[in-house]
Amino acid sequence: MNECERMDRCRYFLEHLKELEAVQEMWKRKFCKGDKNQCARYMVLKELGVDQVPDYLVPTQVDKAKEILKAGR
Repeated sequence: MNECERMDRCRYFLEHLKELEAVQEMWKRKFCKGDKNQCARYMVLKELGVDQVPDYLVPTQVDKAKEILKAGR
């Protein structure tokens, strides 16, 4: 898999998990370095653009990402 190009600039990691390095690394391994297409944030980014990714959206919130995509189309 290709690494996510936004991995080092992901606002969720920079703002919400900045103090939790172990959690960051676990999620980066799963989503950013693993299958970025399973990341809720990447799903929105890919379809609607980086400006449409809510800061609060957690990588595991795929259902919420689908709601955002549905509303954004």
